[in-house]
Parts: sequence; structure tokens; C-alpha cells
Amino acid sequence: EYGLRLLEMIEHIEERSPSGGDTSRMSLEPSQVAKLLEVTAPNSALNPWTDPFVRLRNSLIVRWLLGTGMRRGELLGLHVRDFNRGKAYCEIKRRHDDKRDNRRRQPNAKTLERLAPLDEQLVRLGEDYLKARRDLEVARKHGFLIVADDGVPLSENSISAMFALLRDKFPGVGPVSAHVLRHQWNEDFSAYADSIGMDPDEEARERSWLMGWGPASKMPSHYLKRRTKEKADEHVKAMQRRLMKHADEIGYRIGAERKTGEF
Repeated sequence: EYGLRLLEMIEHIEERSPSGGDTSRMSLEPSQVAKLLEVTAPNSALNPWTDPFVRLRNSLIVRWLLGTGMRRGELLGLHVRDFNRGKAYCEIKRRHDDKRDNRRRQPNAKTLERLAPLDEQLVRLGEDYLKARRDLEVARKHGFLIVADDGVPLSENSISAMFALLRDKFPGVGPVSAHVLRHQWNEDFSAYADSIGMDPDEEARERSWLMGWGPASKMPSHYLKRRTKEKADEHVKAMQRRLMKHADEIGYRIGAERKTGEF
């Protein structure tokens, strides 16, 4: 229990810290998301990678992170058997000090174990990736899902380098990183909850489950508070626009009266 609270405290600090491109912005504009999806599509002429397997794998990484909000370490810790194609989810498990993991820095889940739902397209992308993975002899000798082009389990540094290359070659993708995509998922979830009129308590419960946070976590209220501030800012600006429109109308009327000598 203490360990989980500590991890959630660390995550709270990370969520408030700049990441992925020396900027304080922690989410992307819609145009930046669109650009990211465009340049990482496996068949895109803009895709910066040449190897077909790497193109497919990187496309899966971006879309699964953006679609599930899972952490980089959680993605890299997935085993092939954790990807349940029939029931359309990935099972995120905590496997600390895994003796089968030879990576110098073992990636792992920092929060609670859970199921990450996948829609039909994300499942299909995962199936396409699995077919390509089977052609790598080294990959068939271990159970880790996400691998390098030589078949060994992919490292966290490799994912960081992937996003660094995207930021360098395509400034239009914005401050993208694995951490920013997790934050982007939360922003998208907030917007979706608003669009369907979801009760705030239900929103907090669902967010906690999907992000792997405990019942006592303060992370849901952190995002709810941010969303409340954004909505309050929007409402105040709308009021100000009405005020200034009224002021402009008065100014226009005064100017017209002066011209006609009625003022």
C-alpha cells in the first residue's frame, strides 16, 4: 500500500513536469496528433523509417500508447500472451525483477495491474505486428511482445530515441513523447466525458481503473481540477467577449451620434 502511494506521488510529480521537448505543454493540439498519426502510418511516404517491421512496430507503439494511456514501461513489459485478441485487451502486469528479462533497465508497470481495452483497429494492428514478429528468429525464443528489429526485447531508450527522431524531423508533431501521449489520453478522456455528460464521480472511477490508480489516488482529481480550470477559463472569456461586443456597440452608437450631431 505504501509502495503504491509512493509510485502515485512520483507520477503526480511527473505529470506536472515538462517532458519531451523542453516545453511545459503536456498535451498535443489536434493538428499535432493528426500529423503524428500521418507520419507514423506504415504506408506513409513521410514515415522516416525504411524497414517494414520497424514501421509497423512504431505505428503500433504510437497508436497503442495514444489509445490506451499505458506507460512506456507497461508497454515494453507486455508478453505475447498478455495480448488477448479474442477479448480485445492487453493485460498489464507487474513483473518486478523478472529473471527472463535481460535488459539492463527492466521496464515495468508502476501502477496497479489492469486490462487495457482495444478496439477492432488496434487489435488488427496488433495481429499484423504479431505476424511480422514471428519472422524474427530471436523473438520466437522469448515472450516479450515489443521487440527490436533483431528480435531482442525493445529498450526504453529505443522508444525515447524514436520520439526524439519524430520531434527532430517533424516539428509539427509537437512535444511528443511516451509520457505526453499518456497525458494526451487523459485530456481526450476528459473531453469525451464532457461530451456525453458523464458524472464526475463516474469519470474519476473509470479513469482510476483505466490508468491503474488506487481508490485513494489523487490523480483523477488532478485531471478533473485541470479540466474545471479550462472550462472556467472558457466561460470567463465568453463573458468577456459578450462584454466587449456590448462595449463596441455602444462605441459605434456614440460615434454615429457625434457624426449626426445628436450627441
